[in-house]
Amino acid sequence: MDAVALLRLVSEGTRHAILDELRKGDRTVTQLIAALDDEQSNISHHLGTLREAGLVVCRKDGRHQHYRLSDSEVAKVLEQVESLAARLEQLAYTSSLGLPVDAGFHGYG
Repeated sequence: MDAVALLRLVSEGTRHAILDELRKGDRTVTQLIAALDDEQSNISHHLGTLREAGLVVCRKDGRHQHYRLSDSEVAKVLEQVESLAARLEQLAYTSSLGLPVDAGFHGYG
């Protein structure tokens, strides 16, 4: 999978929320439905997409399927994307105030 495809997968709101929940540990579809306040069909659809992409894995336990992140690197990618988004938001806000956003700027003092 190339970087563009990966970023598309993790940037979709429901899929990102699912991955975020799975960062906390294994979850069943029922637990994900409750945590995300979403429909079963939508959660299952996105889990299928994430599983097909290799970002999550599933283990069957009786009638329940437990999902988890396939690799700790998935959590790291989410953290990096969230960190970058927060930084870009901070830069946009700073710029909107008319303040310098140059990386070399260290204050007026």
